Amino acid sequence: MDKLEKFIITNREEFDIYEPSEELWDRIEKRKKTKTFLAISWKKTLSIAASICFIVMTTIYVQSFIKQEKYNAQIKEQHDIIDEELAKIEDYYNQQLDYKMTQISSLTSNNPEIRNNINTDLAELDSIYADLKNDLNDNIRNAEVINAMIENYKMKLQILEDILYFLQKNKHQNDDNDKKYDI
Repeated sequence: MDKLEKFIITNREEFDIYEPSEELWDRIEKRKKTKTFLAISWKKTLSIAASICFIVMTTIYVQSFIKQEKYNAQIKEQHDIIDEELAKIEDYYNQQLDYKMTQISSLTSNNPEIRNNINTDLAELDSIYADLKNDLNDNIRNAEVINAMIENYKMKLQILEDILYFLQKNKHQNDDNDKKYDI
């Protein structure tokens, strides 16, 4: 035991001689009676609950708004990349088509009817391409539309190559026939 505990045990009777007054006990009783129940204000509780709900809902709204803005920025970035790649593809195919058309024009200079027919056929494909481009601009921007646009270009190029092959073949046959009769 430590010294304080020994002191209390040995002098216990001296501590018991002092008792609190009746007046002190009365005051303690009065305080105890007035504080036995907790007064709950329903208006205050409801206003606190409403405030908490408002804060939670506002936080959820702000977070969803921020997420939506990030999503929109990502979509815009993807669309910009797609548009840039599509522009490169269009440039490539337009150069190829222009080159083929130049060759065809030189081979059909004496026959404008063939050129008109080719231009009519290409105009139909251009119309289909314009529809596909509208679909792309209508925020569809899916792989099917882009692939269809590329296929349209490939088809136009293949048509021009086939026509060019046919015209060159006919020109060589005509040149060969002309050589036979020159002898």
